[in-house]
Amino acid sequence: MRMNTIKNREHWLITAADIMIDEIISPAITDIPPPQIRYSLTAPTTKQKKSVVLGSCWNRAASADGTNEIFITSNLDDSLRILDVLLHEQIHAFDDNQSGHGPRFQKLCKKVGLKGGGNGKVKESFTATVATPELQTLLEDIIDDIGPIPHAKMDIDLNGTTKQKNRQKLMYCTNTGCEFKFRASQKMLNAMQYNKCLVCGDASLVQEQVI
Repeated sequence: MRMNTIKNREHWLITAADIMIDEIISPAITDIPPPQIRYSLTAPTTKQKKSVVLGSCWNRAASADGTNEIFITSNLDDSLRILDVLLHEQIHAFDDNQSGHGPRFQKLCKKVGLKGGGNGKVKESFTATVATPELQTLLEDIIDDIGPIPHAKMDIDLNGTTKQKNRQKLMYCTNTGCEFKFRASQKMLNAMQYNKCLVCGDASLVQEQVI
């Protein structure tokens, strides 16, 4: 039992990832040496259509020291689901993202016990893999060993306004027959030396009044 040695959620990820490489990936994928990988949780993601990004793997070329970088979204807090998402991203790292979700990636996934899952468009897609029953048993054994992840899921929808308000002001022509308008910062509007419409030339520009 290693759960008493876990310091934080990133330490949990690293510990679980190392176990999965030693006990699941390397025995199944013998022709690819384990790459150098860093692991982190990242900020919650927003929903895109019917899917949510659960994890991502950056290839070695994107890192200054040639290390694959794996991020798991903090939308998740189910330890078992986190581990099968983590394994999916580890397979990307072993492939260094060279195959996308294509045939080679799918072959590697099947070797470690991942199968295609539903992604909102089709019932079985390797863009959203899930653990087979056999793999699920192995992942549950890891959780029994290190304990559940010390993390509570985060909901971006409960974090208030997520979109920044447009701070630029709208200026428009007072001539009802002219549709000229533009936006600029208040500083730039205060610095304007010419207040005639640049299109019709015979009407003033005024700033929209926000109530």
